[in-house]
Amino acid sequence: ATMMAHLRAEPPLPTSLREDVPEALEALVLDALAKKPERRPASCAELRERLLAAIAEPPGDEHPEILPRTVREPDGELLLIPAGTFSMGPERRPVYLRPFYVDRFPVTNAQFATFLRSTGYRSEVGAEFVSHFRDGAPPRGLEAHPVTQVSWFDARAYAVWAGKRLPTEAEWEKSARGEDGRRYPWGKSEPDASRANYGRQRAATVAVGSCPAGASPYGVEDLAGNVWEWCEDVDSPEFFLRGPSHDPCNRPKSGRA
Repeated sequence: ATMMAHLRAEPPLPTSLREDVPEALEALVLDALAKKPERRPASCAELRERLLAAIAEPPGDEHPEILPRTVREPDGELLLIPAGTFSMGPERRPVYLRPFYVDRFPVTNAQFATFLRSTGYRSEVGAEFVSHFRDGAPPRGLEAHPVTQVSWFDARAYAVWAGKRLPTEAEWEKSARGEDGRRYPWGKSEPDASRANYGRQRAATVAVGSCPAGASPYGVEDLAGNVWEWCEDVDSPEFFLRGPSHDPCNRPKSGRA
């Protein structure tokens, strides 16, 4: 009976035995002891890499800089996503990210219109590029809505002009789900109209910040619903399953997305 219980029962959480076990190390221990073979590390090399990443002191943290949690700018604010490890993707792979800032809200029509006026920027997309704008301005009443009909190149050009960059996929995911592996930015509860604009509940987009209950653990809003968002790197399931465990970024070749 004892042997059968061992074969079927899940092992206790390492943090239940010692509170200071790092999250990445706990995830590795649980994967190594998993009942399903597909959850276990595929090789000793993978086990070693994950173990070293879990117990190693993250680079550059010997004397961590004290960063403000919020940086206010004339057109909005940036929120700090602190350094640390989070569980990335459906496999919950431990990934360490250095601290970075992300805009609290998506870029609005008004912000993008300012960019167009200041730079005279022209897109390669052609007729589809912000086709809802007229003479470089968004329709009245939609100034605070997120900008749409922009390509990856357009989004990147705006970010460079603003003195920023697009987030990597890992950065975007950590901004949305935090370090506790939540299903939605707000937690495990199913979405509703107070948390996200989704499922064609409304005819189109809504102004940014319309669903504050849907904010992520760091206070970032509109990471679910309303519009799709661009990231810096090329989407590759294989890269994000088996890529670097520190600051991964699958950069486009020759500047192409």
